[in-house]
Amino acid sequence: MARMLNEAEDVVAFRECLFNRAPFDVVVISKAIVARVMSRMRYVLETSDTAINVALTDQFVAAASVDFLRNLVEIASSVSSPAGDAVAWVSLAELHSRNITVSREMPIAICGANIGVEHTRQ
Repeated sequence: MARMLNEAEDVVAFRECLFNRAPFDVVVISKAIVARVMSRMRYVLETSDTAINVALTDQFVAAASVDFLRNLVEIASSVSSPAGDAVAWVSLAELHSRNITVSREMPIAICGANIGVEHTRQ
């Protein structure tokens, strides 16, 4: 699965794996997703004192399990890069859209010192 994320042009097969609940190493795949975002995907991450605008080109979070999303937030935010933050925020937004409660520390850990910074990669 990590190889697929590294080599595939799109994430269709990865989404199918998520949809079918294929087993995988959460840490390895989370890091592979962040690496893909950093090297291949376009993303937008804009933050201000009152709002966060974030988007990823590849859409996969809707097919992800709650457990994977929670782990993805934690692992992606620990990467300390705009790409990691973008993955973490998109995952957190998906959890919110499903009415899943997260700890208050989770968004703070993602933002860190990045509040008020704009990152765009196309």
